Amino acid sequence: LMDAINHMEQVTDTAKAIKFVVSEVFAEKTGAREGAKKLLIVITDGDSTDFGLQEAIELAKRKNIVRWVIAVGNNFQERGKKELNDIASYPENLYNIADYTQLNNVLKSLKEKMYLIEGTQESDSASFKMEMSQGGFSALISKDAMVFGTVGAYDWSGGLMEYVDGKQVFINVSQAENDMKDSYLGYSVAGANVSDTSLYIVGAPRYLHKGKVVIFSKNLSTGSWAPIQHINGQQIGAYFGCELCSVDLTQDGGTDLLLIGAPLYHDYGVGGMVRVCVLRNLENLTCTDTLYGKAGNVFGRFGSAISELRDVNGDGINDVAIGAPLEDEHAGCLYIFNGERHRINPVYSQRISAVSRAGLKYLGQSIHGIWDLTGDGLTDLAVGALGTALVFRSRPVINVTASVTFRPQKIPLEDFLCNQTPLDFQGPVTNASICFHLLSPGKPGEMSIHLTYRLDLDSERQQRRVTFSASQRSLTRNLSISQKEICVEQNIFIPDCIEDYFSPIWLNVSFTLLETPPETAEGYQPILNPQCDQALSVLLPLQKNCGVDEVCEDELNVILNSGRVQKLVLGRDSLLNLSVLLNNLNEDSYNAIVTISYPAVLMFNKIMKLSGNTGERVQCSLEETARESPTRSLLCLVNHPVLPGNTSVQFVVEFGTLIKDEFRNNTMEMRATASSDNSQTNKVHMETIAHITVFKGVHIILSGFESTRNIRITQDKNVKKRVIHTYKLESRGQHNPPVNVTFTIPLNIQAQLTFTLTQPIFSDSSKGLDCSNEQNKGLTSDNLTVTCVVHSLEKNKPVIFTIIGDVHLTESHQRSLNKSVMWSRGDISFNQNRYIELSNPLSHSVEIFTEVEIFEKYDLLPVIIGSSVGGLLLLLIVVAGMYKLGFFKRSLRDQLNEE
Repeated sequence: LMDAINHMEQVTDTAKAIKFVVSEVFAEKTGAREGAKKLLIVITDGDSTDFGLQEAIELAKRKNIVRWVIAVGNNFQERGKKELNDIASYPENLYNIADYTQLNNVLKSLKEKMYLIEGTQESDSASFKMEMSQGGFSALISKDAMVFGTVGAYDWSGGLMEYVDGKQVFINVSQAENDMKDSYLGYSVAGANVSDTSLYIVGAPRYLHKGKVVIFSKNLSTGSWAPIQHINGQQIGAYFGCELCSVDLTQDGGTDLLLIGAPLYHDYGVGGMVRVCVLRNLENLTCTDTLYGKAGNVFGRFGSAISELRDVNGDGINDVAIGAPLEDEHAGCLYIFNGERHRINPVYSQRISAVSRAGLKYLGQSIHGIWDLTGDGLTDLAVGALGTALVFRSRPVINVTASVTFRPQKIPLEDFLCNQTPLDFQGPVTNASICFHLLSPGKPGEMSIHLTYRLDLDSERQQRRVTFSASQRSLTRNLSISQKEICVEQNIFIPDCIEDYFSPIWLNVSFTLLETPPETAEGYQPILNPQCDQALSVLLPLQKNCGVDEVCEDELNVILNSGRVQKLVLGRDSLLNLSVLLNNLNEDSYNAIVTISYPAVLMFNKIMKLSGNTGERVQCSLEETARESPTRSLLCLVNHPVLPGNTSVQFVVEFGTLIKDEFRNNTMEMRATASSDNSQTNKVHMETIAHITVFKGVHIILSGFESTRNIRITQDKNVKKRVIHTYKLESRGQHNPPVNVTFTIPLNIQAQLTFTLTQPIFSDSSKGLDCSNEQNKGLTSDNLTVTCVVHSLEKNKPVIFTIIGDVHLTESHQRSLNKSVMWSRGDISFNQNRYIELSNPLSHSVEIFTEVEIFEKYDLLPVIIGSSVGGLLLLLIVVAGMYKLGFFKRSLRDQLNEE
């Protein structure tokens, strides 16, 4: 502040300085008020060097300015000391200090004296009562009293000052509550009338840094005001209660709601909020609803100003305007919230931003919306901004209702039901009268508007049943209407026979308001009430083919026939064709359904064929069931939506089998149930059951595997030869049946040739195998029979059986035997009431043969000895001959040299 002032050093223009302050600072043009107390402090360190001091002092006296003088140092002559006494209003207003460092003490003393000037008789500057009250910070004017907020009273605890008939009453809560210091009670004030009780509602936005709202009620017997309810804020620094607004929604004179602003409230994407409290029950206040501005304006200060609006949307219920002066980069915004029966709709109906007006800032820092400023019968809205105020005019809000009537009310049967007699589709079957009525509650007098309306017939169906004309199902027209009802007529035609005369035919009417040049005297364009229903759907009835009472009573009879299929084999590509016959023996049946319940082992494939009186339609789909459910349901829609009376529909449903699924029962139950939407139904024959025998298909193979092919045995009875026969049992099907394997083994192969089983028949996998001795009872004189039980033969997990024994002669043969055959046979069997072989059943029996060659035993020792002796004699003879020839007398080298 002092940077622009130059120190003049040797010059002390005291008179000039006093004249400047008195004339220029304490002037009306600079904001000084006439009659206000004024204080002038002169600080100087020497005699004045200019002239006109007495003139300046007289000028200050004429304006009743209290003058104080602070003389710094001892550099004053007698003339200068006299000037100081003349400048000071009173001798005690003159201070002498040694240097400038002592100014702090003087300032403290001055403060105490200034507070005394305000009216207190105690020189204690640490505690104030009404000296800093700032009366009038907020105000409430009613027919009985004037109330002003005094936020600074009692150390800024605050309170209210009520003026009634020239008397004033101070209202506060600081005497009863010690924590009200610095609460600013009286920052905002609103009046309310609940159950014929007058209330003062006062905001204290700095109470415990969270804010508070106090509701005062007057004791009629004592005439004093006392707090009856407290509404506390929840967030530090939110300034909860800085703005209050009481709302009379129904305009009956009673206050319904209290709106409390907290413009500094912060949350994710939120900058300010307004709490809505219901005042119907003062003993149990509810503040459940909260209003917010547009998301993303975290510094918008939504709720800085709140005002009740006279009904602006034409529904007879008052509305609310809320300001957010810092939204849109400090341009400011205004929100309109519509009132409802007992609440404020938390979704704002309109948001007015000041961004579109260049230079406009802080729109919404004050609002008033009660009066009709333009005299057009509509509530207007005055809104304050930085350095300006704006008035927003209300546009007329209109309500348009639509209605439809048909003549005749129902389309007769003879106009759409085709039997034997051909129909004439040239003329209309009915006439639709579409009427529009205009109502503008907020604007009396005549008004004309332009509408665009659209008519749609049977729009939800692809195939048309009714039209307007020339196969046209939709029409769009423009219409001008006034406040009187206006109707348009439209003929309706049927282009062809209607088979579906059960499904409703809807006429849909929709309309919008055209944006046309204003036609009202005031020159503004009406708008359509957002709550106005701009669409209407009307049912076009068709006469029912149900006799005089028009109540259709059907009689459905369902029959199942599985055809030639007596059994169903699971495990191969087997199909089950189920024939379904549905008869309707009485009047029309609406939405007839046949529900077929079948085991989950079956799989629905398709509808194979249809037959009936005419081209009936059948559509089948699976009903959703739990995956682990043992049954499935197939819903078949038969000739939807109408199955005419005295008709029959037959269709065949093809099912496949799921190979991997297990089915433990021998029979399968197929259940068919018929149903409809008719209110009157004969339910005698609406369910039937068919039973089908179920087999599991298997593919079992028994084969020989790595067995002894042949043996040679002598006629010696003491010689034995080992024989091994190996069988392989395997399954190539999807099921695991229990299988019996019976082995037949000959004990007497031929006369004196026998087979002895050296160990029991065994398998490489003993799990699920039983070949106990109790089953080896097939012993006869010639054959041995052994039966093994495989409890579960799994696919691609073969079971190997091994038969091991010795073949030998019981006594020596006297004559030579040629050949013989040792054999064994394996046979398989299973429960043929549950299982059936899918392939060649010849693989269920197999034989293994081992060729046995029997020969006479020879003694070779004499032959070996004779041959050895003969060979030795022959060798001696050869050696002797070679010796006589001299072969051993001459060396081979000499002989070679001679040659």
